[in-house]
Amino acid sequence: MTWPSVRMERWLGPPFYRAHWRARRPNGTIETWAANLPMINPVNFTAEGRLFTGQIGKPDTLIEIDLTGKKPPRTIASNIGCINAFDDDGQRGDQAGLYVPLADKGAVGRVDLATGTVCVIADGLGQPVSVVANERSDIFVADYGSGEILKLKPGATPDRHIVVSGLQRPVGLALDKSGHLVVSEAISGTLSRINLSNRVK
Repeated sequence: MTWPSVRMERWLGPPFYRAHWRARRPNGTIETWAANLPMINPVNFTAEGRLFTGQIGKPDTLIEIDLTGKKPPRTIASNIGCINAFDDDGQRGDQAGLYVPLADKGAVGRVDLATGTVCVIADGLGQPVSVVANERSDIFVADYGSGEILKLKPGATPDRHIVVSGLQRPVGLALDKSGHLVVSEAISGTLSRINLSNRVK
């Protein structure tokens, strides 16, 4: 199944404690792709159109969902460190990976999708709960513990910059079509857009 056809489908989100992955086809047919996956929270597609989801809390696993519904969910990695909202690293094939927040470890890591190996690329954070990456391989991190949004550049010695601080429990991140960062805050219930060209310090 190609990526464009997957994007045309509408998804029915799974309940938190009794997770069933279902898809509604363009003709209205509803299919169940996976069932009985508790504690599902983060979900995202890769650039290749592969669908991944994570079980937070005690399961603490990263899972790939088969888009045909013919194969059972495939566990990529377990006991990661409280995985939450993750993002594609832009690589393809055997080199593909995901950038993941590791809240229990105060770190951000990269999961190799071929091997399941988790490599920490930045640590010493408060409680990172969401990451998003742009086409330049900049990684933005919502740190729930410190109230900061950070910008990371992976490398032997990762660059780290504060984009904005003083937020009330930032939990969600996204990049809009203009390259602005969109941030949601749990305590205030606000949604803000940040112009990255003049906010990094």
